[in-house]
Amino acid sequence: MFWRIYLHSVGLLALVLLASFALGTIFGRRAPWRRRAFGLARYGAELCRSRRVSPPGLAVELTELARVVDAPVTCYTWQGRLIASGGGRLPPLAAAALRERPAGPLPWRVARPAGVAAPFGAGPRGASGQAFAGYVLIGWPRDHDDPLVHLLLWLPVVLLVLAVGSIPLLRAILAPLERVTRAARAVAAGDLTARAELSRADELGELARSFDRMVARVEQLLRHEKELLANVSHELRTPLARLRVALELAEIDAAAATPDRLRAMGTDLAELEQLVDDLLTSARLELAQEGGGLPPLRPERLGVAALVDGAAQRCRARHPAEPISVVLDERVAQSVVVGDAVLLRRVLDNLLANALEHGGAGRGLTLGAQGVAGGARSDAMLELSVRDYGRGIAVADLPHVFEPFFRGDRSRSRHSGGVGLGLSLCRRIVLAHHGTITAECPPEGGTLVRVTLPATAPGYDPPNAGVNGAGEPRDGPRAA
Repeated sequence: MFWRIYLHSVGLLALVLLASFALGTIFGRRAPWRRRAFGLARYGAELCRSRRVSPPGLAVELTELARVVDAPVTCYTWQGRLIASGGGRLPPLAAAALRERPAGPLPWRVARPAGVAAPFGAGPRGASGQAFAGYVLIGWPRDHDDPLVHLLLWLPVVLLVLAVGSIPLLRAILAPLERVTRAARAVAAGDLTARAELSRADELGELARSFDRMVARVEQLLRHEKELLANVSHELRTPLARLRVALELAEIDAAAATPDRLRAMGTDLAELEQLVDDLLTSARLELAQEGGGLPPLRPERLGVAALVDGAAQRCRARHPAEPISVVLDERVAQSVVVGDAVLLRRVLDNLLANALEHGGAGRGLTLGAQGVAGGARSDAMLELSVRDYGRGIAVADLPHVFEPFFRGDRSRSRHSGGVGLGLSLCRRIVLAHHGTITAECPPEGGTLVRVTLPATAPGYDPPNAGVNGAGEPRDGPRAA
């Protein structure tokens, strides 16, 4: 690429120089020194006309004129016979040049010497229809060289200087691209730590920064994926190990299969089922969103009060010792939200479980629902909130808590379990319902997660949707 741009630039410079010379040659006929030469030619023609009967005297005059113009001056008859000359002798014009001469001064150019010619006197009529007795030739001044010779002499020098001088410029332009190319090759070879690291403020700098952000994002996703595999393996290994121990004990002693041990085995199976279901749901939502569409939902008319109370009851059943309070705004108590019941229940369950795991035992949490203004939307919006009173989330982690496989406090996550899919799954479900989800740390401490969904008037009934008093679909609950 460097040599293509380099040769293209040099060729372009050569074309510019040639075009400049051509324009100078075309329009230079009216340059001051050329007009002066034509005037001197007319003056010499008048001398030849008046003094041609006395060649010695004419030679003296032409010699003086040649000294003034610093160029040879020669006078010829129209047949090419020399009359007189001064300062040197110029060869006569060819017969073809005499036949093709224009009216007035005759521009005459040969390789060496070069000059102008002017006719004088009356004589035989030529082929052009004009009669003259002879003509005078005045060469260019001796210090005036042919422009073409100058061009031929200086063009290689100019091109060489420009070619050498343009190398640093092209290097400065292409060096950033070479750095991005080297970084891209390193990434392609498997080194995800490679970066272009350009601090330019132009388009190349923006390209390099975009490349670095892309590689950093890919590196983060791959690292999270590796962590996911490790965490999933760990989460699967623990309940499977407990189940295997329980089964081995049952094989040794049938009396070991007590009701408590069977309930523990059921809990382990439920934990495995929940983990697999989270993985499958997350993969299904991610695949649908990457395909440019929304995942298939089963729209149902869900009562807000029943949805919130049901989530609180399920959480109390799992954690009877934890104080869980419900704050339900009267304005939304009778409202409904249209959405997939199973997925929306999953959102609240995940948020409550996450708050209990990371909020601290015995500190409690608050589940709330209230109406908010729709902003640019004409419909009212429903805001569901989950608040815990623990240590909260680091400010640097807030923008990333809803990313797949992200776990901010790694030491805490190792003790509390989880693979970093809960909040990411919540975000995907909320986006599929045309809502928003945010997390913040109130000044009083803890973490507050807000879920905003479009609220619907109680009388609205979407196609193929139903609701029962418990917030379940009319065809019965689906397995979570």
